[in-house]
Amino acid sequence: MKNKFNHYIKITLVNENKFFGPSVYDLLTLIKKEGAIKTAAQKMGLSYSKALKMIGNMEKELGSKIVDRKSGGITGGESTLTEYAEQFLENYKKFEEEVKSYSEKIFNKYF
Repeated sequence: MKNKFNHYIKITLVNENKFFGPSVYDLLTLIKKEGAIKTAAQKMGLSYSKALKMIGNMEKELGSKIVDRKSGGITGGESTLTEYAEQFLENYKKFEEEVKSYSEKIFNKYF
Protein backbone atom coordinates (compact mmCIF):
# COMPACT_ATOMS: atom_id res chain seq x y z
CA MET A 1 0.00 0.00 0.00
CA LYS A 2 1.50 3.33 -1.08
CA ASN A 3 0.27 6.36 0.85
CA LYS A 4 0.78 10.07 0.49
CA PHE A 5 1.88 10.43 4.10
CA ASN A 6 5.25 9.88 5.66
CA HIS A 7 6.70 9.66 9.15
CA TYR A 8 8.99 11.78 11.28
CA ILE A 9 11.41 10.70 13.99
CA LYS A 10 12.88 13.10 16.52
CA ILE A 11 15.60 11.66 18.71
CA THR A 12 15.95 13.02 22.22
CA LEU A 13 18.63 11.75 24.58
CA VAL A 14 17.75 11.40 28.26
CA ASN A 15 19.72 10.84 31.45
CA GLU A 16 17.96 12.09 34.59
CA ASN A 17 16.35 14.69 32.31
CA LYS A 18 16.09 15.34 28.59
CA PHE A 19 19.36 16.95 27.58
CA PHE A 20 20.00 16.57 23.87
CA GLY A 21 17.99 16.66 20.69
CA PRO A 22 17.79 18.53 17.39
CA SER A 23 17.71 22.01 18.97
CA VAL A 24 20.81 21.45 21.09
CA TYR A 25 22.52 19.82 18.10
CA ASP A 26 21.76 22.90 16.00
CA LEU A 27 22.94 25.24 18.76
CA LEU A 28 26.27 23.46 19.18
CA THR A 29 26.78 23.26 15.42
CA LEU A 30 26.23 27.02 15.16
CA ILE A 31 28.57 27.71 18.08
CA LYS A 32 31.22 25.69 16.25
CA LYS A 33 30.62 27.68 13.07
CA GLU A 34 30.22 31.16 14.59
CA GLY A 35 32.62 30.91 17.53
CA ALA A 36 30.13 32.61 19.83
CA ILE A 37 27.18 31.43 21.91
CA LYS A 38 25.40 34.78 21.56
CA THR A 39 25.58 34.78 17.76
CA ALA A 40 24.49 31.14 17.57
CA ALA A 41 21.55 31.84 19.89
CA GLN A 42 20.48 34.88 17.85
CA LYS A 43 20.56 32.90 14.61
CA MET A 44 18.26 30.33 16.22
CA GLY A 45 15.92 32.95 17.68
CA LEU A 46 16.92 32.02 21.24
CA SER A 47 17.87 34.30 24.08
CA TYR A 48 21.46 34.10 25.26
CA SER A 49 20.25 32.87 28.66
CA LYS A 50 18.22 30.07 27.04
CA ALA A 51 21.29 28.94 25.08
CA LEU A 52 23.38 28.94 28.26
CA LYS A 53 20.68 26.92 30.02
CA MET A 54 20.66 24.33 27.21
CA ILE A 55 24.45 24.01 27.36
CA GLY A 56 24.47 23.89 31.16
CA ASN A 57 21.79 21.20 31.22
CA MET A 58 23.76 19.05 28.80
CA GLU A 59 26.99 19.53 30.76
CA LYS A 60 25.21 18.62 34.00
CA GLU A 61 23.57 15.49 32.59
CA LEU A 62 26.78 14.24 30.97
CA GLY A 63 29.13 15.37 33.72
CA SER A 64 31.45 16.81 31.12
CA LYS A 65 32.31 20.25 29.75
CA ILE A 66 30.79 20.90 26.32
CA VAL A 67 31.75 24.49 25.49
CA ASP A 68 34.98 26.31 26.31
CA ARG A 69 34.29 30.01 26.82
CA LYS A 70 36.79 32.84 26.78
CA SER A 71 35.69 36.21 28.13
CA GLY A 72 35.36 39.24 25.89
CA GLY A 73 37.69 42.16 26.15
CA ILE A 74 38.58 44.39 23.21
CA THR A 75 38.37 41.64 20.59
CA GLY A 76 35.27 40.01 22.07
CA GLY A 77 34.87 36.56 23.55
CA GLU A 78 35.17 33.22 21.89
CA SER A 79 33.39 29.93 22.40
CA THR A 80 34.61 26.60 21.08
CA LEU A 81 33.36 23.06 21.47
CA THR A 82 35.41 20.66 23.54
CA GLU A 83 36.78 17.51 21.91
CA TYR A 84 34.17 15.59 23.88
CA ALA A 85 31.41 17.73 22.38
CA GLU A 86 32.81 17.34 18.86
CA GLN A 87 32.81 13.55 19.22
CA PHE A 88 29.35 13.62 20.81
CA LEU A 89 27.92 15.56 17.85
CA GLU A 90 29.51 13.16 15.39
CA ASN A 91 28.17 10.12 17.25
CA TYR A 92 24.69 11.62 17.56
CA LYS A 93 24.57 12.35 13.83
CA LYS A 94 25.64 8.80 12.95
CA PHE A 95 23.11 7.35 15.41
CA GLU A 96 20.35 9.57 14.03
CA GLU A 97 21.13 8.55 10.44
CA GLU A 98 21.03 4.84 11.31
CA VAL A 99 17.77 5.17 13.23
CA LYS A 100 16.14 7.12 10.40
CA SER A 101 17.36 4.64 7.80
CA TYR A 102 16.00 1.72 9.80
CA SER A 103 12.71 3.49 10.50
CA GLU A 104 12.32 4.19 6.77
CA LYS A 105 12.63 0.46 6.04
CA ILE A 106 10.06 -0.42 8.68
CA PHE A 107 7.71 2.34 7.55
CA ASN A 108 7.89 1.12 3.95
CA LYS A 109 7.22 -2.44 5.12
CA TYR A 110 3.91 -1.47 6.73
CA PHE A 111 2.77 1.49 4.66
